[in-house]
Amino acid sequence: MALSSFEIKCQVSHDFLNGRVRIDAILHAELIQSCVLTLTAVQEILCEPVSLELVAKCTIDKMSGRFFDDGPEEIEIAADGTVDMGEIFAQYLSLAMNPYPRVGQSTSN
Repeated sequence: MALSSFEIKCQVSHDFLNGRVRIDAILHAELIQSCVLTLTAVQEILCEPVSLELVAKCTIDKMSGRFFDDGPEEIEIAADGTVDMGEIFAQYLSLAMNPYPRVGQSTSN
């Protein structure tokens, strides 16, 4: 497997009142995986939208017991106020990849 290109274009907005940071992004990646049948190299080009809401720990504590459905994924901000965005987008890349690539199969999203 090879990752030839991995790019994130994002827009960040901050909701000071509710202590949230919203990130709307597009994940672009070009990678090569092995075909599950023949082990031949299969190129995959990904273009995936990503929406995140980052919330402070104190905000999560206030919301405990409430149920939210059909909203963006909420990610906890570390105590020092930082977020490892590289790790988050790497996880989104792994979810967007074709888990069973095959030669001759259309792999562009």
